[in-house]
Amino acid sequence: MTLLQLSYFCTVAHHLNFNQAARELYVAQPTLSKSIASLEKELGFYLFERRGKHVELTKYGEMYYKQIREALDLIEKATGSVKQMAQENSGHIDIAYNPPFAQGFVPDFVSEFLAQEKEHRVTVQFNQASSSKIVTGLLNGSYDVGFCTLIPNIPELTFLPLMSEKMVVIVPSRHPLAGKRRIRLAELAPYPFIKYIPEAGLHPIVDQYLNDAFLRVETRCMAPDERSIAALVASGSGVSLVAKVPALDAFDLHQIEVTEPECRRTVYLVYHTNRYLTPAVQRFLSFIRRKSRETWPQP
Repeated sequence: MTLLQLSYFCTVAHHLNFNQAARELYVAQPTLSKSIASLEKELGFYLFERRGKHVELTKYGEMYYKQIREALDLIEKATGSVKQMAQENSGHIDIAYNPPFAQGFVPDFVSEFLAQEKEHRVTVQFNQASSSKIVTGLLNGSYDVGFCTLIPNIPELTFLPLMSEKMVVIVPSRHPLAGKRRIRLAELAPYPFIKYIPEAGLHPIVDQYLNDAFLRVETRCMAPDERSIAALVASGSGVSLVAKVPALDAFDLHQIEVTEPECRRTVYLVYHTNRYLTPAVQRFLSFIRRKSRETWPQP
């Protein structure tokens, strides 16, 4: 059966008259009758009982009409909703970002984008996730745009660097290193270390910096993000190398600048390279590119 056949059936069921239904559908009455007969044959039961020029629904036809009418209404509603979302002057954007970006440039930039007069009908869904989950969501179409760290060797996605910022060592406030303002990464060797979990985008980056410093650490704990790691550090569980984010200020710990090697993390704007992007998503990407150049000019 086809959607067209079901639409024909519902129109005939509404009028209970093939001629009236044919006029409304702009089809010949024999074509309409043939379509209904083909549908009845496929279903294995009669939908209508013929009463001269008029017809009546059979018992099963009434049951079928009620459910198919509801299904077609849902399809029509869904089609209208999605068409509205994809229109030039409106739309919807699904944004995913690492939890630390919940404060700062992501909500600020989105608010500024939506404040533009031509964007007041755009809606946005915010989603917090690890970098690996953001990549998965972009690949399967759950997300339109992501803000996360780099995950290499994914040709389907475009990773556009937005900004680069220093990472810091964090230690408990009463730690032997708490009096330092700057530190070489190798000085962390005697102390238990707290790492990002392997799924976190910064996990391989931290590992690379430890390797660059020829530093083998005793990994005592792992946590998914800066807030979780900071809580463990503040409790005395160890020291760590993390992105410098506002959430760190809420904990009783000391932040130390790393001088050797210089440790930085880069934030990327990520989107699917080949998948169709709605006008609203395209405008948002252009806006973010422009704002990033203004906010973090490249050297």
